[in-house]
Amino acid sequence: MTGIRRGLRVVLVGAIVAVVTSATTAVAVTSQWPTYHFDAGRSGDDTGEPSFTNLSAAWTSGGLDGAVYAEPLAYGGDVIVATENNTVYAFAADTGALRWSANLGPPRTSNFPCGDIKPLGITGTPVIDSGYLYVVAEVQLSSTSYAFHLAKIDPGSGAVMWNNNITPSGMDPNTQQERSALAVSSGNVVIQWGGLDGDCGAYHGFVETVAETNGAEQHQWNDTPGGNEGGMWATSGPAVDGSGNIYVATGNGSSTNINSYDFGNSLLKFPSSLGAPSFFAPGAPQDWASLNGSDTDLGSVGPSLLPGGLLFTIGKGGRGYLLNQSSLPNNSNPGGGENASNQVCDTTSNAAFSGMAVSGNVVYVPCHDGVAAVSIDSSTSFHTLWYQTSGGGAAPIVAGGVVWTLSMFGGTTVYGLDPSSGAIISRLSLPAGTQHFATAAAGYGRLFVPAGNRLAVFVAPAQLVGSANPPAAAADASGHQHVVWRGGDGNLWEAYWDGSHWTGPTPHGMGPLGSPPAIAIQPNGDVHVLWRGGDGNLWEAVDSGGSWTGPFRRGMGPLGSPPTVAAWGSEIDVFWQGGDGNLWEGLQIGGAWFAQPRRIGMGPLGSRPTAVAHSSGEQDVFWQGGDGQLWEAFWLGSRWNGPTPVGMRSLASPPSAAVLPSDEEDVFWRQPDGNIGMAAWKGSGWLGPTQVGMGPIGSPPAATGWGTEDDVFWQGGDANLWEAYRPSGSAWVGPQRIGMGPLG
Repeated sequence: MTGIRRGLRVVLVGAIVAVVTSATTAVAVTSQWPTYHFDAGRSGDDTGEPSFTNLSAAWTSGGLDGAVYAEPLAYGGDVIVATENNTVYAFAADTGALRWSANLGPPRTSNFPCGDIKPLGITGTPVIDSGYLYVVAEVQLSSTSYAFHLAKIDPGSGAVMWNNNITPSGMDPNTQQERSALAVSSGNVVIQWGGLDGDCGAYHGFVETVAETNGAEQHQWNDTPGGNEGGMWATSGPAVDGSGNIYVATGNGSSTNINSYDFGNSLLKFPSSLGAPSFFAPGAPQDWASLNGSDTDLGSVGPSLLPGGLLFTIGKGGRGYLLNQSSLPNNSNPGGGENASNQVCDTTSNAAFSGMAVSGNVVYVPCHDGVAAVSIDSSTSFHTLWYQTSGGGAAPIVAGGVVWTLSMFGGTTVYGLDPSSGAIISRLSLPAGTQHFATAAAGYGRLFVPAGNRLAVFVAPAQLVGSANPPAAAADASGHQHVVWRGGDGNLWEAYWDGSHWTGPTPHGMGPLGSPPAIAIQPNGDVHVLWRGGDGNLWEAVDSGGSWTGPFRRGMGPLGSPPTVAAWGSEIDVFWQGGDGNLWEGLQIGGAWFAQPRRIGMGPLGSRPTAVAHSSGEQDVFWQGGDGQLWEAFWLGSRWNGPTPVGMRSLASPPSAAVLPSDEEDVFWRQPDGNIGMAAWKGSGWLGPTQVGMGPIGSPPAATGWGTEDDVFWQGGDANLWEAYRPSGSAWVGPQRIGMGPLG
């Protein structure tokens, strides 16, 4: 039976490869938002979310212990926010359950010579890299002394690995502020500083790199060495290219003599070692000297990197500049040399602040009174497509096919704009007013918005309660069922069916898990549970005869999605969506794990995968493609075949699959209406989609098969475990509430 099926599949593969490539290469799969505006180039462009044209409120945090100026980050199924009271919080993205919180020391509360943020704690957006969270906090050491600390935090548990004083030498912390987002370059955290609002006292624009491994300061540089000011304060912070070069925009310096150029009011490019920068300083009609004299900072907005080796920058003057990343002008008498420049915002003072978004050849610019869409027509020209002034303006992002923006200087509305016209197509209400220059983030089918001292979360219709934490299930040869999930405490929990009744919920610890778990049972009865850890690597727990051992770090990372696992004989195969959007595999044979993961390809996938294994060793991996359909790849013992479109255009979640001893494969998913859909392979072709019903279900389903029975489990809207089953291919029974909740 299997051989007949696979002979047909191999013939089809060659005929459809070209179609698959054209249908899927434009799809970028994302589930995490690890840095300000999504990536190191500060694009703010998340193309992996479902449609955001009809968002609704999902949950709102309670009042946090301070104002939120930093952008939220999405990682490991959680959303992470930081406050001016120096506290970092992690909430489950789907339910709002508090995962952990960590305080990094007392914020600055006294003796401000000027400034508009009081207290001063965590202002710049943190960054996540290589499985760790890095946060800069201003800490009050005494009533008159202050310092800047960089902390390394495990985002899965909230454990603080170290919290080091990284105040640059020669800096007066009394007059400096770390308002800019952090970045990462060549294994170092990149941090930049400016002055306080009001430009009081002596300060400079400082940039520093600190080793991710141990928090040791590596390099530092400051502008205006013989003068004053030149702050590096844009909320978007530095941009970093693929070679580790660092791009920084600076504010006005104290010099107004072009012959005394001090790197103020400039766009600077540093190597990762912070060696001598190359630079661009504006020329007429907004020349460098006049911008310095009028406090018109070029550095009020951080630069964004563009495709084709270009970059775009704009400042308070409202004039945009198109430059080459590789060759900044470096004029010996600074002023001009850009590829092109045009006025974008409608004023030439206090015109633009915060950060931009880039989608394709369009840059979305944050003007004081709205958002301007700028088309990059070539390496030497650009023009304004539209300029929307009916709402928003601060730090736009693009997610779910919509441009999202907040009011520049605070407000209680999130504005969703049509990317092609700028028309407002969505207005979402916030529980409190936003801080200056606030920006939203996205991930897991949700929009995350900082509002005052709260976090407001909005959800796409297809993402119901529990979608970020579905259960996983497996059955042994006797039909005994094991269902596992990540609990609200971040640990591993289980429910067990022994053939007559359910036992549980049973806590197994092992956490905190960095993702929902996957489970497989070997023919000898050993239960293997695997998950993505907070460090981005693969972790495992094993139950051998009722005795749990682990957690064991298996490496393989960083994984780009929660894993799926299939077992047959003495072999364990684990699959995941890699950071490149492709299918990857880790392998254990006879208890020994291979040291390195293997890239299978097949991408870009449109969701995390699900896998099943036949007793013959045949393996099948399924996923929801970027086109919303069901796709498959399969292993015949010598090579992978696919990707093959199964079809079934009704998926609204990643699928789950079960294989029966007859070699029948059954695949389940959540449909857009919240019910369960199904497709079945019985040896000669796919049947479906079949409407199982049972909904609305609150998470993607988890499927098991044994004998002639299918069982499907999910997290219900009440956060409890629910089940439906189909004995011997007959009618479905359910839904049945098992309980065990609340699941995480």
